[in-house]
Amino acid sequence: MKSVVVKYLRAIIGVAVYLIVAYKIFGADKHFSFNELLERSNWLLLFAAVLLMPVSWFFEALKWKVVVAEVQPLNIMDSWKSVWYGVAAGQLTPNRVGEPVGRAALLLPQHRARGMYAAAWCAFSQQLATLFFGGIGLAIWLCSGLLLPGYLLVSNVAIVGLVFGWVAVVLFVVVAPNALFKLIVRVPFARKWVGDSTHVFSRSARVIAVSVVLSFIRYVVFSTQFLLLLIAFDVDASVLLLYAAVWLTYLFSSVIPTFAWSEAGVRAGFSILFVGMITPNTAVVALAAMLLWIVNVGLPALMGAWIPWGRGGS
Repeated sequence: MKSVVVKYLRAIIGVAVYLIVAYKIFGADKHFSFNELLERSNWLLLFAAVLLMPVSWFFEALKWKVVVAEVQPLNIMDSWKSVWYGVAAGQLTPNRVGEPVGRAALLLPQHRARGMYAAAWCAFSQQLATLFFGGIGLAIWLCSGLLLPGYLLVSNVAIVGLVFGWVAVVLFVVVAPNALFKLIVRVPFARKWVGDSTHVFSRSARVIAVSVVLSFIRYVVFSTQFLLLLIAFDVDASVLLLYAAVWLTYLFSSVIPTFAWSEAGVRAGFSILFVGMITPNTAVVALAAMLLWIVNVGLPALMGAWIPWGRGGS
């Protein structure tokens, strides 16, 4: 009976992910034009951007392998499968909050609760990279004589407070993973699922250091993908300013609540907002953002949706 439920659940998730990706490609953004893609493409740069997709996910799979090692050791291929299944599950939830559940689904049942926490922590380590490079991007932006759009500065005090508050939360979660876990296991309901364990990482300093480094490397990789796509579509601006615009796009879009069907649109909107301040070619900016979503999220979600669950899920 359990195996039948699992099969139906996988089928529902798979179909839902396919519908979401199809909606994003064909209906969500009128700027997306395959004709324009063919006419404006530097195919060498496009090919390079696509080739960086597996590189980006390799670093994420390697990071997940390191993070989850003390919960359940995985080889690199099983880690990669777990990551991509998490991407598929994340498409069905706001702000991809379902990703930790998806990653944990491929672990053995007795490890899934701690695995979900490890996966959530993994996401926070990536968010730290977003905040770090976003801060650098903001500094480059302002030092170049550019300003943030006016309505982003309607309430400077509130925005500064929210940013510093979020930075503090992210730093606490990343730097003290076991401390937060100890707080969680004090809740009787949580203890039922995680058992008597009071930590996730016994070698937390090493795990933190390796994970943060891999998060930073991965961030540079997918930022460079965006940069290559912009240049491939004939966006003419300095590389430094384009990186700053990309980093600001990721920074602001990361704090906007989204669903799977609106995520790419929100990111395209912010890319138009920032890149549009240094180039008038906003249509291809949206096209680059859309294509990046398809390559980095859509394709992995489509493939990950049909990955069989681990021994505990069958």
